[in-house]
Amino acid sequence: MSWAKCSTPGPKPDREPQMLANLHLAFRAVFPSSDLWQCSNSGLWNTSSIARSCGSALNSGDESATSDAPVTGSPVESVASLAGQKVDSEFAIAEAIKNTAEAAREQWAVSFVRDLPSTEILAIDTISAPASSEWLDLQLFAAEDEGRTEEPSERRKREEREKGNVPKSQDMAGSAILIGGVLMLFLFGTYMVQRIGEMFSRYFGLIATQQGVFGIEELQVLMKDLFYQTGMILLPILLVTIVMGVIGNVVQVGLMFSLQTLQFRFERMKPDFKRVLPVRRNLFNLLKVIMQMLIIAGAAYLVIIDDFIPMLKASGMGLTQAVTIFATVALKLLLLCGVLLLIISIPDFFYQRFEYIENLKVTTAEAKRERKDEEGDPLLKQRQRERAYEMRRQKNMLGEVPQADVVITNPTHYAVALKYDQLESTAPMVIAKGTDQLAFSIRKVAQEYSIPVEENPLLARTLYRDVEIGQEIPESLYRAVSVIFSRLTKFRQRAGA
Repeated sequence: MSWAKCSTPGPKPDREPQMLANLHLAFRAVFPSSDLWQCSNSGLWNTSSIARSCGSALNSGDESATSDAPVTGSPVESVASLAGQKVDSEFAIAEAIKNTAEAAREQWAVSFVRDLPSTEILAIDTISAPASSEWLDLQLFAAEDEGRTEEPSERRKREEREKGNVPKSQDMAGSAILIGGVLMLFLFGTYMVQRIGEMFSRYFGLIATQQGVFGIEELQVLMKDLFYQTGMILLPILLVTIVMGVIGNVVQVGLMFSLQTLQFRFERMKPDFKRVLPVRRNLFNLLKVIMQMLIIAGAAYLVIIDDFIPMLKASGMGLTQAVTIFATVALKLLLLCGVLLLIISIPDFFYQRFEYIENLKVTTAEAKRERKDEEGDPLLKQRQRERAYEMRRQKNMLGEVPQADVVITNPTHYAVALKYDQLESTAPMVIAKGTDQLAFSIRKVAQEYSIPVEENPLLARTLYRDVEIGQEIPESLYRAVSVIFSRLTKFRQRAGA
């Protein structure tokens, strides 16, 4: 990451040599191994060579040194010795810095020392000097999604789901609510109108009976009954719309309950320019809104054309018949719009899933860190697998020791078990070997099964080093091993006699 420390601008100092030495240290801190100190015959640093040097240093990733480079002699002599000639003034250095910043495509920064007060030196086009000395992160202006190429892990998706961040189309749930409400009005609209008419008739009759004079208790009873009757009329529609809204969300994200989306977050108050900039999501939403407007206009045209004649005849009908005709047309229009919007919400749902995955993508380093946190350190897991494999191998190898003819030892640090079957092999074969604790286990098994143990340090080390398990011994060891087998054969013959 590139950083720049900018100092407070001030008057030009009289200590030009000290300033040049400090500037030299600053350049050394950024590009320690480049040929930045080559100069031209004019006595000034050549800006083109500086730009080339900075570019090569950037390409090679040379941004990691410190500014602890020793400076010998006077500051002017130090700079002149590195540059080859004496530098004329800090104004030339400032111009070189500007040109270098442009040539390097504004991808680098110079770590200025704090006691550099020269306004000309700090007047760099790519860095604005603040009023006080502070560190500025130059990567704040980089693309937010730069380098985010790895797919999100299941753990990351699960964490976002717990926060209530899931991919879904709001239009799908809204369309389902609209369709459910319109269907309820189609099915129970007449009944609801009758109930409303009966309710108002009863209330108007009660008012006429009381001549508009009510006590406080009578008025409370009247208001309670009014709210109850209104609630009973609207309750079926409210229940259906709630159920349809839940179904519209469950179909997209499954059963989920999270209160974190209701919590206040200060980050939501910050201005987000992405909402107004022509990014991909905003362009898609614009196209979606245009499509919805066209669909609503087309649906209205089709419904009105289909019922145009009955609507014209309504002018000569009674109030009830006219209201019925226009209410039927409105419900047909709402139902058609709801169905069409529901169809449009299907591609919107898949687009929201695409944007959701894109926003959750991480960099390669973040993906490795997540895998490390979830699965553990890969190196540790590798060591554990290697250890488990080694333990299984040792266990299998110890199971072969009882078939050995002889065990050759160091006598304590090495142990090699040999088996010789004249029908299966032409020479003795190594069936087990080990050092230290494993060698002790081999000797212990040999003692349990009465297998001869021969002490021959040189032969044991040679067999362990040169012969792998399952291989026959080389011809160079035939003589040494044959001596041991001959002695064992004679011993067995005497024991049998």
